[in-house]
Amino acid sequence: MAPYGRILNHTEAGQGEPGTFGFPGPRTEQFALGSLYYLINDGFEVYGDRCLTEDPYDHSPKVVRLLQNMEFPKLASDPLVDDVIDKCWHNGYTTVSDLAAHTKKILHESPDRAPQSTGSMGTEQAIGDSSDELEGNLMGDDFPSKRNLYQDLEQRGLLQFLSSGEREEIGFTLAW
Repeated sequence: MAPYGRILNHTEAGQGEPGTFGFPGPRTEQFALGSLYYLINDGFEVYGDRCLTEDPYDHSPKVVRLLQNMEFPKLASDPLVDDVIDKCWHNGYTTVSDLAAHTKKILHESPDRAPQSTGSMGTEQAIGDSSDELEGNLMGDDFPSKRNLYQDLEQRGLLQFLSSGEREEIGFTLAW
């Protein structure tokens, strides 16, 4: 589950039983999104670029312990993106919609943001229609900043889609 889920420690009363992933909700969702943003921004999973133990089989348990103790790698990339990741990891948003609103605000305040979208996009267009085009952009030498990727995903409606109930239509379900 690590680095997209985090086991609770003894200081997190009210979130669930220590030693478990706790109650599903905004805390667990934003932690996973923060780790996903880290992967997109840095190019590897949390602690995936480091040799934390002599025995490679001990690496994953070590990552689980570090995350449980809220010990995260230093963020030293784009300060705006790093702030979002840090807030996600530290339960800094009340809801995932707050995360989406903050991300959208950052994109709209950025001086090098992409042109605004006109109108809403359907789920298929937002998620999959141009994945080949997006992959091609990432592979090119002229890809100046990961911010362009975030802006593109936002324009395609990914943040709104993730905070809507429609995600269940493509297989993201949460069973209680």
